[in-house]
Formats: sequence, C-alpha cells, structure tokens
Amino acid sequence: MTTISRERLEDGLGNLIVISRQLYWYGWGTLVGFDPYGEGHFAYRPPGHEGPPLIDDLEQLQAGGLIIKDISGEALINTNGVHEYVGFSQATDGGLVNVPLKFSNKHRWLPPPIPNTGQPRPVYYPDDSGNKSHEVSLQGYKLQEPWEYRDFETGLFIPIEPPRFITCPD
Repeated sequence: MTTISRERLEDGLGNLIVISRQLYWYGWGTLVGFDPYGEGHFAYRPPGHEGPPLIDDLEQLQAGGLIIKDISGEALINTNGVHEYVGFSQATDGGLVNVPLKFSNKHRWLPPPIPNTGQPRPVYYPDDSGNKSHEVSLQGYKLQEPWEYRDFETGLFIPIEPPRFITCPD
C-alpha cells in the first residue's frame, strides 16, 4: 500500500497531482478517487485525458503535491534538447509546475530537478496526434517572490529566492 495517509488522499481529491509508477507514460494527473480497502486502488485524470479516469493499485501511486494557486513565474524547460522559458500560474507544494508545451495544446505537470544534484527528472509526453513522444524536463524556476517547496520524493525543503533560480547542470 502507499505511504500517503488516507487523510492526505481525502484532502487531495481534485487537488493532489499524482502519477502511476506503472502507467508513467500517461504523465501526471489529478487524483479523482481512491479505495484503500481490499487491494486498494486510486483513480486519476491526466490533462486532456478523455474517457474514464485511469486506475491503478495504491502501491503504484506517487504524489507530486497539492496544487497551490497563488504562485506564478517562469519555468525553464528542456524539450528534446531545446531550452525555453514558459510562464506558469500553478505549482504544487512538492515543486511540480503546470506548463504549456509547444507540441501540445494541453498544459502538463513537470517535476523539479533532484535536490542537491540539480539532475532533471524527465517526463515523456506524446504530441496531440499521439504519434511522437517528447522528452521534457523542468530545469529551473524564475520567480518574483520567495517560495519554498518540499520535494515530493526526497522530502527536503527547497528554498527559492528571487532573482536566484535553480537550474540543472548542462
């Protein structure tokens, strides 16, 4: 079973960004349901996903944090080796940001670089036709106000002070 408490799951319905370790190619999405009894399952919906929510075992759930709506800035992203800054207005308390991608008309969630190493955590998203997969990673943030998040995997608190921003090594 997952190490995420039942209370966090209940509080996170519609507001917790999650991914399935087993169905990672669907990307990060919003938690829409869970059943902790019996085998234990969770349901989530990635941006733009049509049809019923995706369902997997609770032990496969990885939580990226609760959405914070009062944050904005620019994210430095790397898409297939091309770097660019894009604006964002949503992030999670685990460091993920919701950004637009050139190859898709959907916003997607990207996890922050690994703390202390700056190594990116690449995500693979298909284009809108579903024919090509793109490697995308968050390289850093540019923010107007100080922010601190608790890394969703390591639990470390990461302070971000403007105009400084974190970046991955080349």
